Amino acid sequence: MKGSPATPAPRATTPAAWALSAVLCAVHVATGAWALSTRRVPDAWAAFVGERPAELRVLLGDRDSARVAAGELWRLVTGPFVHASGLFLLINVVALLALGQIVETRLGAKRWLVVFLLGAVGGGLVSQLSGVVRTDGASGGAYALLGAAIAWGRWAPDLDDDERRWLVRVLGAFAAANVVWSLVDPRLDAAAHVGGLGIGAWLVWRWMRGARTQEGLG
Repeated sequence: MKGSPATPAPRATTPAAWALSAVLCAVHVATGAWALSTRRVPDAWAAFVGERPAELRVLLGDRDSARVAAGELWRLVTGPFVHASGLFLLINVVALLALGQIVETRLGAKRWLVVFLLGAVGGGLVSQLSGVVRTDGASGGAYALLGAAIAWGRWAPDLDDDERRWLVRVLGAFAAANVVWSLVDPRLDAAAHVGGLGIGAWLVWRWMRGARTQEGLG
């Protein structure tokens, strides 16, 4: 089974994780420089590090529920690339790089990006349908990758017991703790996180099921 479509051999590099992280950082720096140059923020701290005003984030393309409901569906795509502060950007970039080592090395760069993008957009949609007023940042996509890692641990056929236990139990407990944190902290969007988590797990389950079906037909 080693190297089969369902369980590709782990890769050493994570180009998608690094490229996406670079894009997120570039967007934050570029939008911060623009906000500072147009005096939409008072200083460099507010532009790049501190929490940005809600009006600025809406202007930059975050998922504002009223505007999405009015037809600005593109905000579901742009919202994950707009971060409320440098701290939230840092947290998401660290998470994406770590999940690159866990998920991209197993699924490959293309599927890693598919999981992130569908989780980010789908998480925003779940948030929209749940009545959350505003969502921004890449955390929905990061949670999708976390869900993908847990699903891989659950359904990949050739894992040893220690690896399976770590992916399912340890990452599962980590995901549960973070969902609880999302429910407690009003700055976080639990709906987007849970939505992303489920989307990532479902995608890996579908890929695994499809690969096993093809093997059976072969």
